[in-house]
Amino acid sequence: MLQALDEAPLTRRFYILAGAVMLGAVLDLFDFFLIGFVVLEIADEWDLTFGEQAIVLLAAGVGAILGAIAYGGWQWLQSRKEQQSWKSPTGGDGSTYSSGMYGTVSGSAGASGAGSSPTGSSTPEPASAKS
Repeated sequence: MLQALDEAPLTRRFYILAGAVMLGAVLDLFDFFLIGFVVLEIADEWDLTFGEQAIVLLAAGVGAILGAIAYGGWQWLQSRKEQQSWKSPTGGDGSTYSSGMYGTVSGSAGASGAGSSPTGSSTPEPASAKS
């Protein structure tokens, strides 16, 4: 199968994807490229030593790493919050959730009829079937 992929012709989609990846890398790494030139310009005006210049450059890299970790942690917390909001308010297994305009939908309606839609069935009816 890998041989078939290797021998396949390159299509327009491949070149678009390759261009998008390259553009993304350029935009993502532009700040590191830029800080190298900025440090050279401000070093004379601020009388920075070689060690101080190195600290500025190192801070750019360490800041990017810490920012990525913080952003990843924030995304993880948000996903956990969304998972919690899907659970049943009665502490169930999460099989009952809101489906917007049709009320609630449940994996099992149970004896109490919980989870039924306004029309009485556990699956929503199309708008054309309502009168």
